[in-house]
Amino acid sequence: MNKFTLSGMIIVMLISLYWLITDEVENTKAIAVTKNTSPIEDSVLNDLKIYKDIDPNNIKNNNLEVGSDKSNQTVVIDKAGQSVSEIEKASITHAFEDVFGSVARKDWDSLVNITELFDIEGLEDGPLLTFALVKAVSNGAPWTVLLDLLNQGAELNSDVLFASVTRQDVIIIKAFVEYGMDLHQQDTHGRGALYYSLFNLHERNMFDYLIANGVSNESNNPEQNLITRVLTGCNSSVDVSYYIQRLISLGENILPTNRKQYIDLTLNDALCVNSISTYFSDTRKD
Repeated sequence: MNKFTLSGMIIVMLISLYWLITDEVENTKAIAVTKNTSPIEDSVLNDLKIYKDIDPNNIKNNNLEVGSDKSNQTVVIDKAGQSVSEIEKASITHAFEDVFGSVARKDWDSLVNITELFDIEGLEDGPLLTFALVKAVSNGAPWTVLLDLLNQGAELNSDVLFASVTRQDVIIIKAFVEYGMDLHQQDTHGRGALYYSLFNLHERNMFDYLIANGVSNESNNPEQNLITRVLTGCNSSVDVSYYIQRLISLGENILPTNRKQYIDLTLNDALCVNSISTYFSDTRKD
């Protein structure tokens, strides 16, 4: 089986699978997502972010395209006219459904057993194992399960990094670093691990660990910075001034958008505003 054919077929299958499982995932809370706390902001859709911008009706890369078979059903074909069998598509769909089901139940033994049995002809196990690792990290799987997935061949890509950072478990991320994780990876928007560490301002250890290891605070967006992220989570129950002070020491500046956020906060959370007012005074030079 042509590996490019299978790659294209996976793209179509994952997009279709997303729509099939979205309702179930939301109902079972398989992915614990709340506003401003998601390890990967777009939930399931962002888990499959490398596929979400691809139109399944217009696949042209990797020598693949979408066509119709003799029964007028949409199939993925290569340019030599070879179509992907329904059996192969069903195998991939079943594999992803099994991963989601095990994670939803937090049945880690089942997840390990499923990944050990990944065996789809012509398809490397790496992408499926990495997907399973992201889901396991995001949903609190123990280290023994994560280690098993690594030893099977899961990759420590940016999705795993950001899920680990948001989990706020420094012990686990240190272990991943020992296995070769790069702390300096960025997402498609140019945001790094420090950004994701600021989704939970009640926990400082991950933020401090990343700074101590030289993770950059630079952003590709000139209108937003890490202070933008901090102010988004500003409330009276956290010491927001700690983060702002440390970020300014790293070279962050108070941007006009930050000042607008601050003004908006004066109407909603006086205690938070009082703790950071010194950084937004008219006499302060950014």
